[in-house]
Amino acid sequence: MTTKLVQDGRRGMGPVRRRAPRFLLARRGQAMVEYALISVLMFGGLATAGMIFLPNMIRAYNIYYKSFFAILNLPIP
Repeated sequence: MTTKLVQDGRRGMGPVRRRAPRFLLARRGQAMVEYALISVLMFGGLATAGMIFLPNMIRAYNIYYKSFFAILNLPIP
């Protein structure tokens, strides 16, 4: 609970106790939830990108090596 002085114009009144809203009190697991969500989103994004781009990268690597060996096997010395 938090204690605040409320000035409402009355004399001789002591501090009035006000309860903080419930959503302000329940912050204990917020950082862990944010970390977990960001980690899952990053891992999912990398996995999806890998499934999309990995076959293209393998194909490009294969074309590069085929062209390299084709140039090495030319009959021109």
